[in-house]
Parts: sequence; structure tokens; C-alpha cells
Amino acid sequence: MTWSKLEMVWLLVASLVLSATACFYANWFYYVATISFVLHFILLGRGCVVGFLFGGIGVAFYGFYCYRLGMAFHLGAQGLFLLTNLIGAVVWQYQFALRKPQSLQSLPYWHDNLLTLIFIFGTGLVAHNLIANDDVQESLRPFTILGACVGTLMITFEFRERWWVWMQVCSIAAVLWFMHYVQTGYGIPGIVAWLVALFSVVICHYTHRK
Repeated sequence: MTWSKLEMVWLLVASLVLSATACFYANWFYYVATISFVLHFILLGRGCVVGFLFGGIGVAFYGFYCYRLGMAFHLGAQGLFLLTNLIGAVVWQYQFALRKPQSLQSLPYWHDNLLTLIFIFGTGLVAHNLIANDDVQESLRPFTILGACVGTLMITFEFRERWWVWMQVCSIAAVLWFMHYVQTGYGIPGIVAWLVALFSVVICHYTHRK
């Protein structure tokens, strides 16, 4: 497996940015989580099953990071995302064992319907949380969790639209962390983390379009 020059340069830049942020805020759990997700995207874009392992590492550290901030909702959500990564690893190992070539495909009609149903389900969760907690920020989080799981499954089954889903997830998550910063005065590491993830996904989309 070879890396493009763009990916190698970005990995260095991302590492430096995250290191500086982690040093300033004294939070290395955040650094390990985010750099793991950068590797998660790039390795999966390259068709390397080890990318799912880095996704699991990112989940573990990011879950602890959210636990320290009192974001209880994220603990169960990270478990769901971990399950999605396990499914991806099993599917890819099965394909490699049978020596099935990986090839990109576009979403068929029934997948569009499935994504619509997931969107409706996510909207229901948002409405429920908004009524129960009266917290707009927490109410919007189901979209990022569902989107992350859908995006990873789309990477697993090699759909062309996979990076577009992740772009939306990272963008919404960055906005939510900005809202958290406005409300609490803390959240710069989260904003930086998701912006780094967003640039990583954009690079993957550019590098792995075919």
C-alpha cells in the first residue's frame, strides 16, 4: 500500500496541529483519538482493513474524552460506532479471504429509501431529545452518530457517496462543538478535532474518487 504525497503531508500537518492543541489544553486523550480517526479515514480509503482498528482506538479514547466532559449520551453512541467498525472489519476480512476485488458502486434505489428512513428515525430522536431535555445541541447529536455509522458502512461496502456522508457528519459535529463552546466556554479541542477530520475526509474524497 502506497500513500499519496498529499496524504503524507496532511498527516504531518494534522499531527502538528493536534499536538499543539493537546499541549495547550493538556489533553492527550483527544490527540490520540483524533489522529486515530485521521488514520482510520486514510487507511480505509486505501482499502486497508487496519483502518477499522484505528477507528476502534479512536472510539475508545474519544469516548473517554466525552466522559470527562459529562457527555453521557456519547458513551452509548461510541459503542454503536464501535460495532459498525467491527462489522466492517469482518466483511473486509471475508472479502480478502475469498480474494474478492473491491470495486466502487453507486447507491441503488432501495439504499436511497433506507437512508431516508434513517433520516426520519434521526429526526424522531432529535424531536424526542428536544422535548425531554430542551437542549438543542444534545438533540442534534443523533444525526452525527447515525451519519458516522452510515458513512462507515458505506465505506465497508464501497459506495461512491461514502465521503460525502462523512463531510456532512464532520461539518455538523464541528458546529455542535462550536455551540458547546459558546454555551460553556470550553470546546476548542473538539472544534479543531472535527475540522481536522473534515479536511481528512475531503482529502480522501479527492484522492480516492475512483
